[in-house]
Amino acid sequence: MELWVIFVLLYGIFKGAREPIKKKILEKHDVISALFAYTFIGFLMTVPMAKDVFSIDAVTFALIGVKSFVIFIIYIPLNHFKYFCILVEIFVKYFVFLVKSDI
Repeated sequence: MELWVIFVLLYGIFKGAREPIKKKILEKHDVISALFAYTFIGFLMTVPMAKDVFSIDAVTFALIGVKSFVIFIIYIPLNHFKYFCILVEIFVKYFVFLVKSDI
């Protein structure tokens, strides 16, 4: 059997198992703690391959940060909008600093 077929089957199994597990977790825990645990488990899974993590350039690293920030803000409830605005302001100042330092 082709290797890509095995990977597609594994992906389907893991993707199908993810939704019921996520629903069970969200019954007992809030979204932010579940998101943190999910991110931390993903981090632990990538640690063995982290030897080349800093071989990327600063622009790519900043783009990864932007993507992570966008995913983070999706989960912020509207009743915390004031804190969200503060975070956006801090992030924009930091991102502008990163971009200016690369020029």
